[in-house]
Amino acid sequence: MKEINGSPTIEHGGGIFGFTSNGIYLPEENVYIVMLTNRDDFSPQKISTKLAAEVIDKPYPDKNDAIEVKDSFLKSLTGVYEFEDGKTRYITYKDGQLHSQLKGSKEYPLFPVSKSRFHFEDTFSRYTFTKEKDGTINTVIHKRGGKTKGHKTDKPLPAKKKEVNVKPEVLKDYVGVYELQPGFNITITYEDGQLISQATGQSKVKIYPKSKTRFFLKKVDAEIEFIRNEQDKVQSLMLYQAGREIKGNKKNNDK
Repeated sequence: MKEINGSPTIEHGGGIFGFTSNGIYLPEENVYIVMLTNRDDFSPQKISTKLAAEVIDKPYPDKNDAIEVKDSFLKSLTGVYEFEDGKTRYITYKDGQLHSQLKGSKEYPLFPVSKSRFHFEDTFSRYTFTKEKDGTINTVIHKRGGKTKGHKTDKPLPAKKKEVNVKPEVLKDYVGVYELQPGFNITITYEDGQLISQATGQSKVKIYPKSKTRFFLKKVDAEIEFIRNEQDKVQSLMLYQAGREIKGNKKNNDK
């Protein structure tokens, strides 16, 4: 069962060609919200959830509700957190703001609505931090489908990756389409002196060299390594992400 800021909900969504819908019933408040759209490329779930929260007077905060918190306090919350579901998340401080990153995933900014409560931008998820008398820091991630407890460990945050200089002619040699599996490719392009990676169905992202052959992404915990054959031709790449190694062969490659 899902909930809206502590209020249980019963929900159902649906759609046919050209139309989508979402219904939310809150039994404790006896409130029913239904949203219908004449589009099948748009989910009404987020808007209907925000509407329901407003109607029961439990609105979700947005960035405009953020309060000022001392940098020293924000920095005290940074670290490596381990959760009861087995996942690891990094809480970091950058440009006056906390960020959260699930290991192997993308980094997301957090905004404070109190000294203990931090929300993700444009989602319904949030952190609640508690400092115990012995100095330990615990946290809970609240999502609409439940919550997960975690604690700050003594493990160090991953070191920042350093970018090195690689000659343009070397970068251009990596340009091409690499097939990781049928129907799923990574396309590497060279734009304005920079290598760009784009996976099938995803947006373009810049990749940065940590060596002549290995590159990293800044907002996602992933790396790409280019591999040459015995004739010194680029024949494949290896994607390292979430503990996995996935090989992609370069299409139309001269062997």
